[in-house]
Amino acid sequence: MRISVNIVTQNRANSLARLLKSLSNAYYLGDEIPITLNMDSKEDEATIRLVGSFDWPHGPKTLRRRIIQGGLIRAVSESWYPSELVSSA
Repeated sequence: MRISVNIVTQNRANSLARLLKSLSNAYYLGDEIPITLNMDSKEDEATIRLVGSFDWPHGPKTLRRRIIQGGLIRAVSESWYPSELVSSA
């Protein structure tokens, strides 16, 4: 089983910083854990700086930002991308 972390965020830099710190400090048994941060188009500068400077030592980091404001439902539904043809959420 592969584990990945997908985070949907908008304009909550302080809360996001606490979450990212907790995730970074967690022990993953040496496994590679990809992390994806999904942001809406109207993200504040503090959050953009935070995700841009965030170092994820446990695997690849992907940043996604919508071009058009989508809202929470779209952000959540678009945060999952299948990694292969036979994949489930």
